[in-house]
Amino acid sequence: MKAKDIASRSFWNKMPGRSTFLFFLAVFFIFAPIGFIMDIWQGGEMSFERVWLSVLYSGLVSIGYAYSFTRSFKIFPLVLIFQFGFHFIPWGRFFPGGPETAAEIHSRMIFDGTGILVCIILAYIVLIKFITNEGIKQIALSTEMELAGEIHRVLVPDLDAKDGRFEITGRSRPTDEVGGDLIDMTGDEDETIAYMIDVSGHGVGPGLLTGMFKASFRSIYEKGKTLNSIVNNLNRVLLDQRKKGLFITFGGLRFFEEDRIEILSAGHPPIIRIDRQGNFEELKLNQLPLLTLRDSEYETKTLTSKTGDLFIIYSDGITETTDKKGEEFGFEKLQKILLESSTLSTEEISKRVYAALDAHGASHDDQSLIVLRRK
Repeated sequence: MKAKDIASRSFWNKMPGRSTFLFFLAVFFIFAPIGFIMDIWQGGEMSFERVWLSVLYSGLVSIGYAYSFTRSFKIFPLVLIFQFGFHFIPWGRFFPGGPETAAEIHSRMIFDGTGILVCIILAYIVLIKFITNEGIKQIALSTEMELAGEIHRVLVPDLDAKDGRFEITGRSRPTDEVGGDLIDMTGDEDETIAYMIDVSGHGVGPGLLTGMFKASFRSIYEKGKTLNSIVNNLNRVLLDQRKKGLFITFGGLRFFEEDRIEILSAGHPPIIRIDRQGNFEELKLNQLPLLTLRDSEYETKTLTSKTGDLFIIYSDGITETTDKKGEEFGFEKLQKILLESSTLSTEEISKRVYAALDAHGASHDDQSLIVLRRK
């Protein structure tokens, strides 16, 4: 099932009971006139009971189709059985008789025409009521999502930096208007921190948490402060602020004035390093995601960095991108692209990764990538 089909089905399933009732009532009155039309086609020879039965039948069949395509397709076979089985029942035996004289047939035609007109009017009234109820809500929701999406784009801009020490390219592509990934870089000439977080879930809640994380990180950060002291403080600060059940994976690098780097990984995919000779290395620490436990203490690892080292921080939305067969993009494909393009600019490497992802298939999670080269 396509993503937009899932979203559409979700909309119908979440619609309030009153609006659901109005929707199906509108569908009933739109198609109920077919029962009167059937009587007209037969020259008004049906009994009153059969006319009303045909009106009820036409409306119920239309509701069955509407329910199948908006709520549950499983009942579609039952709708078909009801629709075609109805015509095999000899209703004429149960409800015999009908207009006989010309005057009676003329009166029946007026009755059928009036019935059609009344159903159309009722359908219009109910449909307008339904649109008023749900349309205003959807417009308000759409406006809120657009605003939240704009706020997220401001909070998570692309990273493009090039100076005497680093060349950095960072991109984050959310699956929804509001993503749960955050890429950020802060520091000065002597010290630089680049990191990525991935908040569990999608939508406004995780999006707001990314904003809180970025603001808190920058307020806590001070030159000389270790990466784990910042993260440990953040874990305590945000633990009581987040919605229950949300957690954050973190992958970050801190570069010192010397050739030393400090890495911290908490529930995040390993940070990749490729040196000038093409040696591939995964830098990882087996630690729980942030906001998991109150008394968690996160540790870092300090390594030596050489000129030309290439570092890649990525979210699992990249490796978990699936094709039409359900096969994931996977780590091996990412590794192959990075090795083949490791001598190119960070921007070109990023473009090649995203081009391969687009060619592979659809993503159901945010795709974020930071490519950093130390000069």
